[in-house]
Amino acid sequence: MRRVRAIVSGNVQRVGYRFRVATIARLLGVKGYVKNLEDGNVEIVAEGEEISRFLDEIKIRKPPIYVEDISISEEQPTGEFRTFKIVTGSLEEEMVEGFGTGAMYLELLLDGQNKLLEGQNKLLEGQNKLLEGQEKLLEGQEKLLEKQEKLIEGQEKLIEGQEKILKSQERLLEGQEKLKDELSGMRSEVVSELKSMRGDLRSVFDERLRRLEEDMAKVKARLGVS
Repeated sequence: MRRVRAIVSGNVQRVGYRFRVATIARLLGVKGYVKNLEDGNVEIVAEGEEISRFLDEIKIRKPPIYVEDISISEEQPTGEFRTFKIVTGSLEEEMVEGFGTGAMYLELLLDGQNKLLEGQNKLLEGQNKLLEGQEKLLEGQEKLLEKQEKLIEGQEKLIEGQEKILKSQERLLEGQEKLKDELSGMRSEVVSELKSMRGDLRSVFDERLRRLEEDMAKVKARLGVS
Protein backbone atom coordinates (compact mmCIF):
# COMPACT_ATOMS: atom_id res chain seq x y z
CA MET A 1 0.00 0.00 0.00
CA ARG A 2 1.24 3.44 -0.93
CA ARG A 3 -0.18 6.93 -0.31
CA VAL A 4 0.75 10.16 -2.06
CA ARG A 5 -0.39 13.76 -2.11
CA ALA A 6 -0.02 15.40 -5.54
CA ILE A 7 -0.40 19.04 -6.58
CA VAL A 8 -1.10 19.23 -10.31
CA SER A 9 -0.44 22.48 -12.20
CA GLY A 10 -1.31 23.52 -15.72
CA ASN A 11 -4.60 23.82 -17.56
CA VAL A 12 -6.41 21.48 -15.18
CA GLN A 13 -9.51 23.35 -13.96
CA ARG A 14 -12.80 23.73 -15.85
CA VAL A 15 -11.57 21.21 -18.46
CA GLY A 16 -12.92 17.96 -16.94
CA TYR A 17 -9.58 16.98 -15.40
CA ARG A 18 -11.04 15.89 -12.01
CA PHE A 19 -13.48 13.54 -13.77
CA ARG A 20 -10.68 11.98 -15.80
CA VAL A 21 -8.56 11.49 -12.64
CA ALA A 22 -11.47 9.87 -10.81
CA THR A 23 -12.13 7.52 -13.74
CA ILE A 24 -8.45 6.43 -13.89
CA ALA A 25 -8.37 5.90 -10.10
CA ARG A 26 -11.50 3.73 -10.09
CA LEU A 27 -10.15 1.60 -12.97
CA LEU A 28 -6.89 1.00 -11.06
CA GLY A 29 -8.51 0.42 -7.67
CA VAL A 30 -6.96 3.57 -6.20
CA LYS A 31 -8.86 5.32 -3.36
CA GLY A 32 -8.76 8.93 -2.25
CA TYR A 33 -10.01 12.21 -3.67
CA VAL A 34 -9.35 15.01 -6.14
CA LYS A 35 -10.33 18.66 -5.70
CA ASN A 36 -9.75 22.11 -7.19
CA LEU A 37 -7.58 24.62 -5.32
CA GLU A 38 -8.11 28.36 -5.27
CA ASP A 39 -4.77 29.00 -7.01
CA GLY A 40 -5.88 27.12 -10.15
CA ASN A 41 -4.08 23.89 -9.29
CA VAL A 42 -5.63 20.51 -8.45
CA GLU A 43 -4.93 18.49 -5.30
CA ILE A 44 -4.98 14.70 -5.33
CA VAL A 45 -4.66 12.33 -2.38
CA ALA A 46 -4.39 8.71 -3.47
CA GLU A 47 -3.89 5.35 -1.75
CA GLY A 48 -3.47 1.95 -3.37
CA GLU A 49 -1.20 -0.64 -4.95
CA GLU A 50 -1.09 0.94 -8.44
CA ILE A 51 0.02 4.43 -7.40
CA SER A 52 3.00 4.59 -9.83
CA ARG A 53 0.81 3.70 -12.79
CA PHE A 54 -1.88 6.08 -11.55
CA LEU A 55 0.61 8.97 -11.41
CA ASP A 56 1.79 8.19 -14.96
CA GLU A 57 -1.73 8.12 -16.37
CA ILE A 58 -2.91 11.37 -14.80
CA LYS A 59 -0.17 13.29 -16.65
CA ILE A 60 -2.72 14.12 -19.30
CA ARG A 61 -1.72 16.37 -22.17
CA LYS A 62 -4.67 16.04 -24.48
CA PRO A 63 -6.57 19.25 -25.28
CA PRO A 64 -8.17 20.94 -23.49
CA ILE A 65 -6.32 19.32 -20.56
CA TYR A 66 -2.62 20.06 -20.25
CA VAL A 67 -0.68 18.95 -17.16
CA GLU A 68 2.50 20.99 -16.82
CA ASP A 69 3.83 19.53 -13.58
CA ILE A 70 2.93 17.20 -10.73
CA SER A 71 4.48 17.83 -7.31
CA ILE A 72 4.37 14.59 -5.32
CA SER A 73 4.88 14.01 -1.58
CA GLU A 74 4.79 10.60 0.04
CA GLU A 75 2.53 10.06 3.09
CA GLN A 76 1.80 7.23 5.46
CA PRO A 77 -1.15 5.12 4.24
CA THR A 78 -4.18 5.32 6.59
CA GLY A 79 -6.80 3.24 4.75
CA GLU A 80 -9.36 5.93 5.51
CA PHE A 81 -10.87 5.98 2.03
CA ARG A 82 -13.44 3.51 0.78
CA THR A 83 -13.56 4.90 -2.76
CA PHE A 84 -12.17 7.68 -4.92
CA LYS A 85 -14.32 10.77 -5.05
CA ILE A 86 -14.40 14.24 -6.53
CA VAL A 87 -14.53 16.94 -3.87
CA THR A 88 -16.87 19.57 -5.24
CA GLY A 89 -17.29 23.23 -4.38
CA SER A 90 -20.54 25.14 -4.17
CA LEU A 91 -23.36 24.34 -6.56
CA GLU A 92 -22.83 27.66 -8.33
CA GLU A 93 -19.12 26.98 -8.79
CA GLU A 94 -19.73 23.44 -10.08
CA MET A 95 -22.41 24.67 -12.50
CA VAL A 96 -20.12 27.38 -13.82
CA GLU A 97 -17.30 24.90 -14.20
CA GLY A 98 -19.60 22.36 -15.82
CA PHE A 99 -20.90 24.88 -18.34
CA GLY A 100 -17.38 26.13 -18.97
CA THR A 101 -16.11 22.60 -19.51
CA GLY A 102 -19.00 21.77 -21.82
CA ALA A 103 -18.46 24.96 -23.81
CA MET A 104 -14.74 24.20 -24.15
CA TYR A 105 -15.36 20.67 -25.35
CA LEU A 106 -18.04 21.98 -27.73
CA GLU A 107 -15.52 24.48 -29.07
CA LEU A 108 -12.99 21.69 -29.52
CA LEU A 109 -15.65 19.60 -31.25
CA LEU A 110 -16.56 22.44 -33.60
CA ASP A 111 -12.88 23.10 -34.25
CA GLY A 112 -12.41 19.43 -35.02
CA GLN A 113 -15.38 19.51 -37.37
CA ASN A 114 -13.97 22.57 -39.10
CA LYS A 115 -10.62 20.85 -39.52
CA LEU A 116 -12.43 17.78 -40.80
CA LEU A 117 -14.29 19.91 -43.33
CA GLU A 118 -11.03 21.58 -44.33
CA GLY A 119 -9.48 18.17 -44.75
CA GLN A 120 -12.45 17.02 -46.84
CA ASN A 121 -12.17 20.15 -48.99
CA LYS A 122 -8.48 19.49 -49.51
CA LEU A 123 -9.28 15.89 -50.30
CA LEU A 124 -11.85 17.00 -52.88
CA GLU A 125 -9.32 19.44 -54.35
CA GLY A 126 -6.81 16.64 -54.53
CA GLN A 127 -9.37 14.38 -56.21
CA ASN A 128 -10.19 17.13 -58.72
CA LYS A 129 -6.51 17.59 -59.47
CA LEU A 130 -6.16 13.83 -59.80
CA LEU A 131 -9.07 13.73 -62.24
CA GLU A 132 -7.55 16.61 -64.21
CA GLY A 133 -4.27 14.74 -64.29
CA GLN A 134 -6.03 11.59 -65.46
CA GLU A 135 -7.80 13.54 -68.21
CA LYS A 136 -4.50 15.04 -69.34
CA LEU A 137 -2.95 11.59 -69.23
CA LEU A 138 -5.76 10.21 -71.39
CA GLU A 139 -5.34 13.10 -73.83
CA GLY A 140 -1.62 12.40 -73.97
CA GLN A 141 -2.29 8.71 -74.56
CA GLU A 142 -4.73 9.54 -77.37
CA LYS A 143 -2.17 11.83 -79.00
CA LEU A 144 0.45 9.13 -78.61
CA LEU A 145 -1.88 6.58 -80.23
CA GLU A 146 -2.51 9.00 -83.10
CA LYS A 147 1.23 9.43 -83.58
CA GLN A 148 1.71 5.67 -83.43
CA GLU A 149 -1.00 5.21 -86.06
CA LYS A 150 0.66 7.80 -88.29
CA LEU A 151 3.99 6.10 -87.74
CA ILE A 152 2.48 2.74 -88.67
CA GLU A 153 0.96 4.30 -91.80
CA GLY A 154 4.35 5.76 -92.68
CA GLN A 155 6.00 2.39 -92.15
CA GLU A 156 3.40 0.71 -94.36
CA LYS A 157 4.02 3.28 -97.10
CA LEU A 158 7.76 2.77 -96.70
CA ILE A 159 7.30 -0.98 -97.03
CA GLU A 160 5.17 -0.43 -100.14
CA GLY A 161 7.90 1.81 -101.58
CA GLN A 162 10.54 -0.80 -100.78
CA GLU A 163 8.43 -3.48 -102.46
CA LYS A 164 8.10 -1.28 -105.55
CA ILE A 165 11.86 -0.70 -105.55
CA LEU A 166 12.45 -4.45 -105.27
CA LYS A 167 10.08 -5.08 -108.17
CA SER A 168 11.88 -2.41 -110.21
CA GLN A 169 15.21 -4.00 -109.36
CA GLU A 170 13.89 -7.39 -110.42
CA ARG A 171 12.70 -5.91 -113.71
CA LEU A 172 16.05 -4.21 -114.17
CA LEU A 173 17.85 -7.50 -113.55
CA GLU A 174 15.54 -9.23 -116.00
CA GLY A 175 16.30 -6.48 -118.55
CA GLN A 176 20.01 -6.85 -117.91
CA GLU A 177 19.77 -10.61 -118.41
CA LYS A 178 17.86 -10.11 -121.67
CA LEU A 179 20.38 -7.48 -122.81
CA LYS A 180 23.20 -9.83 -121.91
CA ASP A 181 21.59 -12.63 -123.92
CA GLU A 182 21.01 -10.28 -126.87
CA LEU A 183 24.58 -8.99 -126.72
CA SER A 184 25.86 -12.54 -126.55
CA GLY A 185 23.80 -13.44 -129.65
CA MET A 186 24.96 -10.30 -131.44
CA ARG A 187 28.56 -11.14 -130.58
CA SER A 188 28.18 -14.60 -132.03
CA GLU A 189 26.66 -13.13 -135.18
CA VAL A 190 29.45 -10.54 -135.50
CA VAL A 191 32.13 -13.18 -134.97
CA SER A 192 30.49 -15.37 -137.54
CA GLU A 193 30.21 -12.52 -140.04
CA LEU A 194 33.84 -11.53 -139.40
CA LYS A 195 34.94 -15.09 -140.02
CA SER A 196 32.89 -15.15 -143.20
CA MET A 197 34.31 -11.78 -144.32
CA ARG A 198 37.83 -13.03 -143.63
CA GLY A 199 37.22 -16.09 -145.78
CA ASP A 200 35.81 -13.92 -148.58
CA LEU A 201 38.76 -11.53 -148.35
CA ARG A 202 41.20 -14.43 -148.53
CA SER A 203 39.46 -15.77 -151.61
CA VAL A 204 39.59 -12.32 -153.20
CA PHE A 205 43.27 -11.93 -152.32
CA ASP A 206 44.07 -15.40 -153.59
CA GLU A 207 42.23 -14.71 -156.87
CA ARG A 208 44.03 -11.40 -157.35
CA LEU A 209 47.36 -13.00 -156.48
CA ARG A 210 46.73 -15.75 -159.01
CA ARG A 211 45.87 -13.21 -161.72
CA LEU A 212 48.88 -11.17 -160.82
CA GLU A 213 51.10 -14.23 -161.12
CA GLU A 214 49.53 -15.03 -164.50
CA ASP A 215 50.11 -11.46 -165.68
CA MET A 216 53.75 -11.63 -164.48
CA ALA A 217 54.24 -14.90 -166.33
CA LYS A 218 52.87 -13.36 -169.55
CA VAL A 219 55.18 -10.34 -169.15
CA LYS A 220 58.17 -12.58 -168.59
CA ALA A 221 57.26 -14.67 -171.62
CA ARG A 222 57.16 -11.59 -173.81
CA LEU A 223 60.44 -10.40 -172.50
CA GLY A 224 62.00 -13.81 -172.89
CA VAL A 225 62.76 -14.05 -169.25
CA SER A 226 62.54 -17.46 -167.76
